[in-house]
Amino acid sequence: MDTDFAAERAAFQARLDAVAGGGTLQLPPQEFPGPVTIRRPMTIDGQGATIWSLEGPVLSVLADGVVLKNLRIEVTGDTDVTEGPEDCALHVKPGCKVRLENVEVRGSIAGLPSEEGRWAYPKVLDVG
Repeated sequence: MDTDFAAERAAFQARLDAVAGGGTLQLPPQEFPGPVTIRRPMTIDGQGATIWSLEGPVLSVLADGVVLKNLRIEVTGDTDVTEGPEDCALHVKPGCKVRLENVEVRGSIAGLPSEEGRWAYPKVLDVG
């Protein structure tokens, strides 16, 4: 990982860690490098932001009561050749309740029975 991305990822993780339990973090609509982990209940309003990583899990949720909204979570590496942990965009610790509102995922989801599996949209769309 590039040192600039490592520093950005560490700063983003520190922002997540600084949110009080049950608090809200509003992100500006930009890209944030992962992987990162949510360790306490909180709401993240991405306002169109993207959390990305070359391989997953991009975002790990280890707490109950997390709300993710208006957010994109993407595995940006070559995910066409794998369906293992490297392909996981969102990993939720089993038993944790997470609510998704207007969340787009590129990669797979693990730990949410109603959403589990691979979500993907094409990198390139031919519109003629």
